[in-house]
Amino acid sequence: MKHSNIIQAWLDYCNQVLPDEWTVTRAEEVTGKDAPRPQGPYVTLKIISGPRKITMDDELRFNGKENGSRNFNLVGQRAYTLSIKAFRAGHNDVLSELSTCLDDPDFYELLKEKACIAITNKGDVLDISGVLDTGFEGRSSLDIFFNSSNNKDTGVGLIEGVQIKGELETDSGKVINTNADINKE
Repeated sequence: MKHSNIIQAWLDYCNQVLPDEWTVTRAEEVTGKDAPRPQGPYVTLKIISGPRKITMDDELRFNGKENGSRNFNLVGQRAYTLSIKAFRAGHNDVLSELSTCLDDPDFYELLKEKACIAITNKGDVLDISGVLDTGFEGRSSLDIFFNSSNNKDTGVGLIEGVQIKGELETDSGKVINTNADINKE
């Protein structure tokens, strides 16, 4: 699954769960010294680790319909960690709600359908409030551990021809130069 699809699935999930006054964004959009921050309460999402290969990929082989070519589908599980941070009033409650809703089959199904996401563990909601240059800011953090499948389709066409160049030594020690073209007819 593409990284962008996974983040989009999490953005959609948060937008469905959170009250309308909350803004949901990628962390990259509001971090940095000069980056604009939303006016009201907001939540940021960032994949902080992954994809980590969990096991060996399975290779599914099947014959293609055109020219008898061979096609492969490589499938494997990847592990990720998503960090969700909430800022301003209600930060702790909103992350608790996000965490709780992951146990709701309807919301869980949304993540599964959009990006093949399966939750493996949820961290605790941590209060990371602190004093900034402009004053106190309420903040909370929640890490979610999940797996997603990685699928790669690839095809291998037929070999149309082979060119052989080299030397061949017989049992008697005689060296024969060889040049051969073998083509599919």
